[in-house]
Amino acid sequence: MLAIYGRPGEWNWLLMFHVMSAFALIGAALVVTSASVYALRRSPDDSLMLRRLALRVNLFFALPAFIAVHLFGQILADREFPSGVKSPGWLDAGFGLTDAFGIFGIIVLSLIQWWALRKARKGPGGWQGTVASGLAPATFALLLVVLFLMAGKPGS
Repeated sequence: MLAIYGRPGEWNWLLMFHVMSAFALIGAALVVTSASVYALRRSPDDSLMLRRLALRVNLFFALPAFIAVHLFGQILADREFPSGVKSPGWLDAGFGLTDAFGIFGIIVLSLIQWWALRKARKGPGGWQGTVASGLAPATFALLLVVLFLMAGKPGS
């Protein structure tokens, strides 16, 4: 409730969709991370299924949620800090880290997951599966930092 105190009432729907899509993004990133890490410790058949799950969740859930979070967040930022008004540092850092998550956590990770999936279909996985299983938790940690910045608003 404190997050919307001081905002005009007609912005509440924007904030609601921004927060809902942020929760969807965090949930999708958690599934991708869990499936990627767990795929290292399973048999080749289970690993193949988990890598396929991680790729599909990343493409069909994390990507749309990322787009929605960014879109609603940008609209809210433009309304709260119109042109000529300096935005706070936590907002700029949050946008920068969210963009980094979009590049590494969605685009690069999806490409590596696709490559690891192709490799796993032909036989025992190579270094691609290990990289995908290491990059997923790193990008999830980055997303948790963004969550802290956006929810805590340090320095405000």
